Amino acid sequence: MDRAPTGSGVTARLAVQYARSQIDIGQTRVFQSAATGCQYTGSVVRSVQTDHTAITVQVSGTAYYTGTATFTAEDGDELKQGFLLR
Repeated sequence: MDRAPTGSGVTARLAVQYARSQIDIGQTRVFQSAATGCQYTGSVVRSVQTDHTAITVQVSGTAYYTGTATFTAEDGDELKQGFLLR
């Protein structure tokens, strides 16, 4: 549970909706936090085809810092450069 829909959450939901043909380029969606009612809006700005379909999104809303985190990559970690979910 989060106080805001979050930019990464809105981006992911837009990507899923676009992949399922539930939203077109330029359409705006509103996402609301179940906890606080805070709203973010987002839209797909463009789509490009490479090895897979990729989109650029625009997200707007208001958020405030509530903490920080530190990430550490250990020697020998084969995934420290990231990974792709398919």
